[in-house]
Amino acid sequence: MKVVMLAPLEPSGPLEAMVTNPVFAEKVQYIKGNPLSTKDLLKAKVTQAHAVFVTTSQYSKNPVRQDVSASLISKAIRKASPWSSVFVQVLDPGTRSHGQWAQWDIVLCL
Repeated sequence: MKVVMLAPLEPSGPLEAMVTNPVFAEKVQYIKGNPLSTKDLLKAKVTQAHAVFVTTSQYSKNPVRQDVSASLISKAIRKASPWSSVFVQVLDPGTRSHGQWAQWDIVLCL
């Protein structure tokens, strides 16, 4: 099993240390890209994924923006890979009501 992380920024700190560690070279891949881009999702091989996890920043100053982004990403993933299980983290309990539109399988509200 391989873990692929797709994010808009370069990894830093402990995450950078993990993805550059030779122990994880065959198991972890980090791709700088936009999870709303079909091209980047395909680069991350989302069509081969058994599961996809969409996370938010729980310390964000704008939790609504985080949840909207997570919902849009879930929708993009579902469009690119309808058979993958999509797990989404949201910050506002009210966001859970958008699950049918966003098409996630499991939602976790922190």
